[in-house]
Amino acid sequence: MKAVDVSRSALVWAGALPATAVLGTAAAAAGALPHGQARAVGVARVWARLCLGIAGCRLHVDGLDNIEPGQH
Repeated sequence: MKAVDVSRSALVWAGALPATAVLGTAAAAAGALPHGQARAVGVARVWARLCLGIAGCRLHVDGLDNIEPGQH
């Protein structure tokens, strides 16, 4: 394993771990509130996009045009 790979992995972990702790707590708190499930899912989406961005991953969804606006 190259030193560049190790340092990049360390940076990804350094960003993703605190994001998981903070946003996981926020999602759990939101989910515990009445009607808070939608907020918890929203927080989870933010967390997922943040982790993908930290890792430098790109996301492409095929078939998105088959979903009606507002449908989840």
